[in-house]
Amino acid sequence: MEKKWLVVGMCGVTCGGKTSIVKQLKEDFPGIVVIAQDDYFFPPEAPSHVVIPELNHVNYELMSSLDMERMRKDIQKALDLQPTHKQWPVLIIEGFAIYRDSWITELCDLRFFLTLDREECYRRRIVRVYEPPDPPGYFELAVWPEYLKIAQEAFSLPGIIELDGQRSQKETRAVVVQHIQEQLKSRSK
Repeated sequence: MEKKWLVVGMCGVTCGGKTSIVKQLKEDFPGIVVIAQDDYFFPPEAPSHVVIPELNHVNYELMSSLDMERMRKDIQKALDLQPTHKQWPVLIIEGFAIYRDSWITELCDLRFFLTLDREECYRRRIVRVYEPPDPPGYFELAVWPEYLKIAQEAFSLPGIIELDGQRSQKETRAVVVQHIQEQLKSRSK
């Protein structure tokens, strides 16, 4: 059975540009559907959260902080719909740890992964406002170590397309658009 949707995974480092690129792609491909992992964090009082004892703060970089069951259900609902734009039947799944979910990983026809070096990631992260805010030491104890694990896992998967988050968004967007257009073209043959 032919898939109705081209499913694109946009994963990678925090503050790497995932959300910005996806917003731009919505301009390039009218009618695309986006499901963002950031919309699936459990509330602060959720029992599944793991607290970092040294910081007395939840480690939001772990899968236990995310309602992945609800996210998978929402993805399936989207996949069950007919694409609203026949020329661009694209579903983008975006998030920092989406490839840690094997069901999502298997769905993705294209798997992008954004990277940054530690210094640039930290520079971008400290100017972001989070709720709750990152306590001092959170980047060093949670953000960066978890990113390294996620990146190692992602790059062991087949078909990962690395995107350098330090390149201009225009360049990165062009690479992603080219891959999406090639996939859509090959599906229409």
